[in-house]
Amino acid sequence: MKKIKICRCDDRLIHGQVNYKWLEYYKVKKIIIIDKKIANDVIEKGIIRLATPKNIELIIINEEEALKIDKLFDEKSLVLVKGLKIIEFLIENFIEIEIVNIGRIPTGIGRSIFRNNIYLSKEEREILEKIKKTGAKITCNSTPEEEEEII
Repeated sequence: MKKIKICRCDDRLIHGQVNYKWLEYYKVKKIIIIDKKIANDVIEKGIIRLATPKNIELIIINEEEALKIDKLFDEKSLVLVKGLKIIEFLIENFIEIEIVNIGRIPTGIGRSIFRNNIYLSKEEREILEKIKKTGAKITCNSTPEEEEEII
């Protein structure tokens, strides 16, 4: 079974908190972005590459590729996704996730406040419950030095 140490769900993907806090805290050497739309968009991939520190390996793939690539995830990897549906897909396909950190999920139609900067739909709340049942530790701190809020 494949195992992910840390998966962060944040619609911004790579940004200052990730580059200056999370990468250092987890001693990350590789960022894996799992997103079908971005994986197929040359311009968006280029922008993300520009935002990624030079010493960090960057892999941008879709969900199906994440299942097929052997030895993709390791202790020095940070997996970034925009939404909880991708995490649900991974766990339904037997990828174990040790820690799920929820950064920012913006408001929208059918979403209500869950935590600071986190707005979830009814479906996303149900997905969160599925993730909990796997035994993953689910946190909602924006940076590693913030007090860890465990869900």
